[in-house]
Amino acid sequence: MRVHSRFVGSLVLLASPLAAQQPRQLSADDYARAERYLGTNTAPLVSGTNVRPTWLTDGRFWYRSTVPNGTSFVLVDPVRATRVSAFDQTRLAAALATASGTKVDGNQLPIQALELSRDNRKLNVSVQGRRWSCDLKRYVCTADTTAAAPRGAPPPNSSVSPDGKWAVYIKDYNLWGKDLTSNQETQLTTDGIKDFGYATNNAGWVHSDRPVVTWSADSRQIATFQHDGRGVRDMHLVATNVGPPRIETWKYPMPGDSVI
Repeated sequence: MRVHSRFVGSLVLLASPLAAQQPRQLSADDYARAERYLGTNTAPLVSGTNVRPTWLTDGRFWYRSTVPNGTSFVLVDPVRATRVSAFDQTRLAAALATASGTKVDGNQLPIQALELSRDNRKLNVSVQGRRWSCDLKRYVCTADTTAAAPRGAPPPNSSVSPDGKWAVYIKDYNLWGKDLTSNQETQLTTDGIKDFGYATNNAGWVHSDRPVVTWSADSRQIATFQHDGRGVRDMHLVATNVGPPRIETWKYPMPGDSVI
């Protein structure tokens, strides 16, 4: 009995400090400090990210890269092993501003697509749905009239080609194309099914109904994928808003899942 009493006494001594501990109370300052490290706040502090090369017809490629004060356009020649600025962004911004009559920031050029001549003297760019032809010796830009303006409007949540003539979009898990000049629609894939569709962007916290495609510089080809989400569990999020609640659902593998 004496040994038993000592054993019980030991348990009481060990358990008393644990029972006295209280959960830490987090303050508004704690949450504010954590918010400073979210991606929306830290991403602008990092430069040189999101490099996606776009190939030109002559074998070179260009890419857009983040810099401390905006973005820069870089031209790479793999054969000559060179990497230089694609053009003078300040002078090009001034030329585009003069031609369009709008303000253009050289550090934030709204270029959607570009074509550069082999001698680096002529540049064709698409800016906010309009195409411009620019002389890089004199830095003078004029409206590009080689392509007729499209008569049709692109479908909602579509991706428009660099020349503005085509748009692709997702319909019934397949990829469709629309000729914006004739308004004719063409089904580009036929074997897409639920949870195994083409160009889908529904597998993460950041998602949308727009197709994930990459256009070639001449607008004649696209690259995409068929994403297999069969067997992957769904993530649901109910928005808190005035009126009926809205629910979002996307594919999201959970810890321990065998199908990811």
